[in-house]
Amino acid sequence: MSRRFLLLVLLQAVLLLGIVGKYYWIAATGQPITLKTAPIDPRDLFYGDYVRLEFDISRLDLRTIPHDLNGPLHDTAVYVVLEQKGKPWHEAAGVYQNKPQLAPGQTMLSGRVPYYSGDSWDELRIVYGFERYYVPENTGREIEQNAAAGWLADLRVAGSGEAVLRRLYR
Repeated sequence: MSRRFLLLVLLQAVLLLGIVGKYYWIAATGQPITLKTAPIDPRDLFYGDYVRLEFDISRLDLRTIPHDLNGPLHDTAVYVVLEQKGKPWHEAAGVYQNKPQLAPGQTMLSGRVPYYSGDSWDELRIVYGFERYYVPENTGREIEQNAAAGWLADLRVAGSGEAVLRRLYR
């Protein structure tokens, strides 16, 4: 085998390990936070049972929280500042296009705004990338049926705002 071929194979292996390793690193060293959820839709034919989660911080009322958003947004990266305000879970304290300075006790999540026209500044939808959580087989329906009881999600958050969902519980 030539050296070029071996170098190419090694480079691909390092790249794949780096992608997977990043999420293991966040899970092991990230700041722990808890979010309130509302699970829905429990089954994927190929991957098994899962719950599709929507968080309280997935829809933000821009009339009630600070923000620096202006104009139409399409697939735009945003940072959501979170604080724990006397409840077991974290709540949104602001949403920004530019990376904000955090006060003590705050953390941030990075997300994306799929589309926002900017015509009415009332509700902004944000996708974080950890809205799908796989559960043991034949438990997805039970979780969906008990959604009204409220669920909490434990996450680990890196300084960049990327997060890994660790567990779902009541």
